[in-house]
Amino acid sequence: MKKPITTTVILFSLFIIASCSSPTTKEDVKEEVTDVVETTKDYFETRKDKLKTDLNRSSEKLKDKMQNLEDKTEGKWNDLENEIKNISSELDNATEKTIDDIEKRISKLEKSMQD
Repeated sequence: MKKPITTTVILFSLFIIASCSSPTTKEDVKEEVTDVVETTKDYFETRKDKLKTDLNRSSEKLKDKMQNLEDKTEGKWNDLENEIKNISSELDNATEKTIDDIEKRISKLEKSMQD
């Protein structure tokens, strides 16, 4: 933000110094103002392009991280789902000893889900 202001001040200062040595016309002022506006416009255009590039780069990194987390979560969810199905099936055919084993496995699952 300070660069365009600084550039504008410098250009106007140069304009004033140059105008002291010769008469200033309306066209001279218009030309100097046009130059300042063009310089400022170029600066902001360059800045806008850089910000777009940075934003696109950050967006791609974020998408990659999200996909990575989604893949990890999907794998863990499938593992948990399969284990729950196995436990359910075993419960249907369980004896008292296997019920104790199944309860231990359920406790392990609960702990892993908390992690």
